[in-house]
Amino acid sequence: MEVFEYSREPKRLHFEINECNRVNAWTRAVDHSHWLEQDVEMAVIGRKYPCEWDGTNVRFCPKPFGGNPELFRRYWEAAKAERGVTFVGRLATYKYLDRDDVVVQVVAKVVAHPGPPVLRPARRALQYSL
Repeated sequence: MEVFEYSREPKRLHFEINECNRVNAWTRAVDHSHWLEQDVEMAVIGRKYPCEWDGTNVRFCPKPFGGNPELFRRYWEAAKAERGVTFVGRLATYKYLDRDDVVVQVVAKVVAHPGPPVLRPARRALQYSL
């Protein structure tokens, strides 16, 4: 689950800035004027704030501080025990990553894979109670 906040601010140079850090409470800021290539001085800026998982909502951006590094270590150990599964992207790194960084990781894994990649539907959902 996420919470969004919108405000009217000066137009930004970039469409989207991912900011998952301890300084800002939000994880992403988006300048909506870029969608329609609007030449304006003021724009609507949307900020996305993550919510803590409470068992009923959807998990999104992990926070790389507090108890989360230890939780990631436990997930990583459980994931290493899985055979025939390659983890990449946010799941593999437990970090908030830009999409282009995830694509680079996937391509690097595919290129490094010996032989043609084998894509199969998951046999079962991986669920860990850690």
